[in-house]
Amino acid sequence: MRDIEHRGCRIEPQPYLSVGGRWMAKAIVVVSDRGLVRTIPVFGPLRTFATEEEADAWAVEIAKTWINKRG
Repeated sequence: MRDIEHRGCRIEPQPYLSVGGRWMAKAIVVVSDRGLVRTIPVFGPLRTFATEEEADAWAVEIAKTWINKRG
């Protein structure tokens, strides 16, 4: 999946293959605030997926949740 914008932040999904051959969700949230750019890695609960696409979609959802809770 390509990077997406959500509430002024950029989400960069970065699913990765785990030791057991299943995919795990990870995303980088890029926040720009008053000229300062920060990159925050966001991981979900320990959950694995059969495909990269599933992990990618979940990574976006956990990143959106993190952004929404941040305000």
